[in-house]
Amino acid sequence: MTTILLSLFAAVLSAFSSGTDPLPKVEPTPPKSFTEIVIFSVNDVHGRIYNFPKLKTLLDQEREKSDKVFFVSAGDLFSGNPIVDFHPDKGFPLIDLLSKTGLDVNVIGNHEFDYGQEALSARINQASFEFVCYNVDGGSGALAQVPEYTVIEKGGVKIAFVGVVETSTPGGYPLTHPRKIEGLTFVDGNAGFSKFSNLKNETGADLLVALTHQGEVSDEALLRANPFIDLVIGGHTNKEYGIAVGEDFMVMSGAHLETLGKTTIKLYEDGTTDYSWQLINLDNLNISENAELADLVNTYIHASEPAAAEIWVTSIAIPASPLAARAEPALKPNQPTHSIPAPVTDMVRL
Repeated sequence: MTTILLSLFAAVLSAFSSGTDPLPKVEPTPPKSFTEIVIFSVNDVHGRIYNFPKLKTLLDQEREKSDKVFFVSAGDLFSGNPIVDFHPDKGFPLIDLLSKTGLDVNVIGNHEFDYGQEALSARINQASFEFVCYNVDGGSGALAQVPEYTVIEKGGVKIAFVGVVETSTPGGYPLTHPRKIEGLTFVDGNAGFSKFSNLKNETGADLLVALTHQGEVSDEALLRANPFIDLVIGGHTNKEYGIAVGEDFMVMSGAHLETLGKTTIKLYEDGTTDYSWQLINLDNLNISENAELADLVNTYIHASEPAAAEIWVTSIAIPASPLAARAEPALKPNQPTHSIPAPVTDMVRL
């Protein structure tokens, strides 16, 4: 037995010494190269303007770090603050501040119709950013010219943003007064979205983002039914989340400009993506305010004080006595009405 083992050992040594190659060495796979893209997003701002000076500083700092920073809104810019709603040009203060902050695109939300179609068309014309919505048709003026999507390029990265508004009322209309949308035609935004399945190839876009205003249930259904969508940025239900759905992602970032979503995308050479999401609490953010926008916000607040004061006085109950009035002071226009939770920096997975 010993003789057999020695013979086998000698044969192995002979094989190696005769030039037979050893097992090949396995080299580690080099990491894939990628391009990093950042999309900041807000939704359901509803006329709140007090955090714009902080927002402007933050975005300016991020744009100094990278030329691939996008800033978008998922609808409902208007309705909720007398400073904006009762301005002589209804809604203009918010359009002005968003333009000066560098918003790239906003999807039309249901409350964009609250001022009427003529006012909305005027605000669209005044904005330096684009409005998009694919599932509305008709109207006149700038509203009739709102595109289904827009392609925005920054730092060599092209993103196609397709707009969708909710149609949840009986008859398939957005939640606004029926008179405000007379003459407009709406279709279910999820049902027809497959028409954009080849949009990236047609436009040369690197990513396709559904910029929606319909809520998280509809957004998840949209993403699952259309795997060509890379990211859904949503609004309407004021939720706070960054959720992976299969290989793709959906986000929503609160409301009232109290919070700001930051989605960071790693776009790899083979077209695959990785996502991370952070919710930034603007109310609690320790950052210097942009002086120009701080002055502008104050100008809009002071200009609106007579009309806003009258509106607020007539909308609250008259107290039983002067003592009661002192004990329960009325909120000032544009004053936050509730505390904000700590920033959320994690994400959940479905």
